[in-house]
Amino acid sequence: MRLDAIDRKLLYELDQDSRKPLSQVAKKLRIGRNVLLYRLNRLKEEGIVRGTFTQINNFALGYYSFRIFIKLGNCSGEQEKNFVNEIKKEKNLLWLSRVLGKWDLDIIYMSIFFYYKIYPHVIVNSLNILVFLLTVLIMFKGLNKPELFASLTENKSVKYSGSKLKESDRIIIKNKLDHILTNEKFYNNPNICINDLADKIGFLPKHVSQVINEDYKQNFFDLINSFRIEEAKALLTKHSSDSKNILEILYYTGFNSKTSFNLAFKKYTGHTPTSYRRLFSKN
Repeated sequence: MRLDAIDRKLLYELDQDSRKPLSQVAKKLRIGRNVLLYRLNRLKEEGIVRGTFTQINNFALGYYSFRIFIKLGNCSGEQEKNFVNEIKKEKNLLWLSRVLGKWDLDIIYMSIFFYYKIYPHVIVNSLNILVFLLTVLIMFKGLNKPELFASLTENKSVKYSGSKLKESDRIIIKNKLDHILTNEKFYNNPNICINDLADKIGFLPKHVSQVINEDYKQNFFDLINSFRIEEAKALLTKHSSDSKNILEILYYTGFNSKTSFNLAFKKYTGHTPTSYRRLFSKN
C-alpha cells in the first residue's frame, strides 16, 4: 500500500495522541469524519494500524493510581526477590515490573477515592497511600542499609546465647571466610548473599552470620563492602597503563550502582572515589 500525504499525517496524529476524538483529528487534517474512518479502516486492513483499544479514565470512576520508580542499589538477588515478594502482597498493587536504565523497578499502586460522594473517604484512602509509601520506604531502607536496623537484633551476647556453634567450627568458618574473601574475592559477585557464602563454606547461614557478627564485629553487608572498598582503594591508586576508571572499578569490585559505591566509599575513607584518587595522584 502506498501512503499519501494525508495517510502520513493521520499516522502522525495517532502517534502523537491516539486518544483524540476522531472529529478533532479529521478537523486537523481538514477532511470529513467519514473520510477519516475510511482511511483508518484501510490502514487496519493493510496491517499498518493493528487495532485500537479502550482506555478507561479510572479517576472519573473514583480510582486514583500513582507510580513509583525504585533504584535498588547495592543489594543481593535474594534481597531483591524478598523485596518484590513483599510488594506483591499489597492488595491495591496494579503493576510491578523490572525495568532497564536509571531505575530497577516500576510500581503502580491504585487506591479508591469517593471524594465527590463521601468526603471522609478522602482521608481514609490518603492514609492508605501514606501507609503504603512508608512501608515501601522502610523496606527499601532496610534493603540497602541494614545497619540502620542492626540495633533491633543486638546485644550479640544475648542473641547467640542459645547457639549450638562449636568453637572448633567457629575457627573453621573464620579461616574459610578469610580465605575466600581475601584470595578468591568472593565479594566481587554483585548478587552475593549470606546463603551463597554459607554454601561456599559448607556451614549453616546462621552460624556464618554469627561468626561475622562476633569475630569481625560487623554485619554481613558491612563485611562485604569493607573488602570491596579495600580493593577499590588499591585500584584507584594504581598507576599503570591498564588503570581502570571509577565506573569500571565499582562494577569490578561488586557494586552495581554509582550511588551505593560512593556512599560506601565515603563511609570507609571519608572521601569520594574521585577525591581519593586525586589525593593520591598528588603524592
